[in-house]
Amino acid sequence: MSPQTYQKGERRKGEIVRATLRLIGARGTDAVTHRAVAREAGVPLSATTYYFDSRDELLQQALLLAAREETERLEGLVLELAPLSLSVEEWATAVAAQIAADLHSEPAKHIALFELGLEAARTEALRGELANWQEAHV
Repeated sequence: MSPQTYQKGERRKGEIVRATLRLIGARGTDAVTHRAVAREAGVPLSATTYYFDSRDELLQQALLLAAREETERLEGLVLELAPLSLSVEEWATAVAAQIAADLHSEPAKHIALFELGLEAARTEALRGELANWQEAHV
């Protein structure tokens, strides 16, 4: 497989996972099917089934992506605030303000995060990923 073919495949796989997150944010985890994700991603149904064997795998990859991006966002915020001489109260206020702004600017993303957290709590196959995500927040 050429590097270009591999990169194209990875891009398409990423588009499918992002489409899964959008679908979850708009309609919840129950809306996730290979067909619905393919429609949301604008790819053939065969692409979703080629890259992801099951609905659980789509949900797992969506959870991994969402958790990684959310962890990176929070780590970035902490690093941004770290050099400032802030009291605990000022630091908490700054973090809360940033989180509130993010909630307002991208509500569907946060709905997807909550939906995935709930689904992971109920689904054995996703619990490990949820535990890793929670550990990253500590």
